[in-house]
Amino acid sequence: MKRMEDKNFIPDKLYKDIMDNVPICTVDIMFINTKRDKIILFRRMNEPLKGVYFTIGGRLFKEEEYIDCAIRQAKRELGMSVNADNLIYAGLTRDIHENSVFKSVSYDAVAILFVCEIEENNFHTAFDNQHDDKKWFPINSKSFHPFIQKRVNMTLSALKNK
Repeated sequence: MKRMEDKNFIPDKLYKDIMDNVPICTVDIMFINTKRDKIILFRRMNEPLKGVYFTIGGRLFKEEEYIDCAIRQAKRELGMSVNADNLIYAGLTRDIHENSVFKSVSYDAVAILFVCEIEENNFHTAFDNQHDDKKWFPINSKSFHPFIQKRVNMTLSALKNK
């Protein structure tokens, strides 16, 4: 039996054509400590935003539930099991970048954001081939990429309304 990841694999040439013509739908997770004063971000190894600390996430598969995608991404990118009960929907955001993993193709994604509160001292990860470092940042850091700042605002709003 094929895993969901196998059945939803898109060959690079086709995926490049898709990215060149339409936005993709992704699911991201913002991890925040239980004191709600720090977030953890992961340094990207690939474009877009190579070298930037960002949230984890990835493409939503056809017929996949949003929450299942978030759980799959946490497992795939961090080797971490996340319980659906610990994920809080925070909203939609749009990421547009001039570059992507494909030369001369911009990145355009509608991102569905979830928030997950975690114990800061118990956060252990194993990285995939997309990240090489993690770092806790104060929630009011001035060094965030503008898209991260928007996600922080969405996170705080979702937790406030929880």
